[in-house]
Amino acid sequence: MDGKTTVGWVAMVDNYWDIGSGGDQSGKFKTMAKEKGMSVKDVVLDMVKDEKCGYTRTDVDPQPIPTNGKGIWKGSYGGGFTHQGPCELYIDDKMVFHSDNCEDEYPGGDPKSDQMSEMPVDYSSCNGECMFAIYWVAFQNAQWQAYVNCVPLKGDGSTKQTETKTSNAGSTQGSQTNSKSTENSSKQGDTPSDQAPSTEQKTTQAPSSDQKNQTPSTEKETSQQQSTPAPQDQQKQQQQPQNQQQDQQKQQEEQQKKQQEEQQKQQEEQQKQQEEQKKQQEQTPSSEQRSLDFGNLTGNTGTVQPPTNLRK
Repeated sequence: MDGKTTVGWVAMVDNYWDIGSGGDQSGKFKTMAKEKGMSVKDVVLDMVKDEKCGYTRTDVDPQPIPTNGKGIWKGSYGGGFTHQGPCELYIDDKMVFHSDNCEDEYPGGDPKSDQMSEMPVDYSSCNGECMFAIYWVAFQNAQWQAYVNCVPLKGDGSTKQTETKTSNAGSTQGSQTNSKSTENSSKQGDTPSDQAPSTEQKTTQAPSSDQKNQTPSTEKETSQQQSTPAPQDQQKQQQQPQNQQQDQQKQQEEQQKKQQEEQQKQQEEQQKQQEEQKKQQEQTPSSEQRSLDFGNLTGNTGTVQPPTNLRK
């Protein structure tokens, strides 16, 4: 930490510019920065004064230039950006990234999570040795926090960028920079010494080149191309459900027809029976049928014949 005996978390300043407390502080900062002609880096360095890299060390071995074209921000306890506010990334004096509100545009996970904030970075301007730095202004209502971290890099950025663009491999998360380099990030600024430090200590990470991209072979890509089915096959596939539906309707119609025929047949039989019963009722009974059997009556009087058979 460049000879410092203590490590400050972050420079905290009460309302560095008069943009009020709460609301769209990022939008107000953008407007005022444009009016003043200042970048995020200009504002941060003005807040921390002579501490251009905060408390991060610059006298350590350089890290390899990342091959995935990304810059990763990790919070003190994991996760990514946790406050509203703009940030910028630089390679030496060249700005390679800017966001008006880093938390909204490049969110990470919750604290203690492994999901960090990843930002696209063009490393092509780094050829040989260079200094990679992040400047972030975080708003906590009336208080501003200034974060600044530096990581020395070494390598040929233009070659790495070319390899990254021509590769289809996914991005990989780099290893954390030297613990002496980035464990603690910024300068304890203009606030009183008894002021509680923010728990939002951050550290930038330069992804390691040891984790290599995995480039899929062109043969595998070619073999995975899906063939387009012929129009006739598509038409057949579309007609199959229609044919099945038509067959079901036809079966239902045949069943209904059979039921109707059976009902009609039953009705005809019932009508036939009714006609026969009616005929039987209309027939004149014969003399044998007109005789009455009184055998069950008291006195067992026998059979009484019609008057025509009685004696006169």
